[in-house]
Amino acid sequence: MKKIKEYLDSLDNVVMVNEKLLFFEFVAAFLGGLVLGFLLSPKKNIKIGNNNGNKGVENETEPA
Repeated sequence: MKKIKEYLDSLDNVVMVNEKLLFFEFVAAFLGGLVLGFLLSPKKNIKIGNNNGNKGVENETEPA
């Protein structure tokens, strides 16, 4: 526990970060979160349509 407290106390230092580097860090974090969200999302079996058997082919026995 003492080592953790020493580590947390060492994080109080001020660090100068380039704006370009900061921007790319935000972009990397956003894209990483996006990928993790896709990978960890629940799988869904979504079908669009009504499955009534209509294949979109006209019946040749009916007169036009």
